[in-house]
Amino acid sequence: MGAWLFRCKRGMKMQKKTVEDIFYAIRKASLGLDGITISGGEPFEQAEALLRLVRLIKEHTSLDIMVYSGYTIEDLNEQGESASKLLSLIDILIDGRFEEENSNKKLWRGSDNQRFHILSERAKKYARYAEEEYRGQRELHFEMSEGNSFKIIGIPNRGFMRDLKKQCRGLGLTLTQP
Repeated sequence: MGAWLFRCKRGMKMQKKTVEDIFYAIRKASLGLDGITISGGEPFEQAEALLRLVRLIKEHTSLDIMVYSGYTIEDLNEQGESASKLLSLIDILIDGRFEEENSNKKLWRGSDNQRFHILSERAKKYARYAEEEYRGQRELHFEMSEGNSFKIIGIPNRGFMRDLKKQCRGLGLTLTQP
């Protein structure tokens, strides 16, 4: 299961949800799942709210928690108490900026400069994936949204978007990104 955290500094109106609302939605959707992935935006820019959410997840579910951050773990350790507490509660951290020019062969990473940190005892079962590389085609999910839009969920092969835009143009369609 994935949770995308958005932070909009441009004054756009967004529906407000409380941490508790988000937690109840996660708990309801998580039956039969073993983990949740939290990415963004930048999750650590909302460290206090995310800390409250992660505490609820830890207290009331058995989900493993993986968080993506553009910051390095070293940077996060210097960000203050909320960030430190958050690191103590999550199971896996994928850290480092996404670099489009970098290859993306390593499992669960957008670019190979990103690092895989196991932060809890229970996450040691994922250690074999730390240096694992993708083999063959990657699984992507397409989620239709309102109007004529969709989201691509997953980490595509490098060049996927370029090829998709080219195929769409060949069909007389225009693909734009927000």
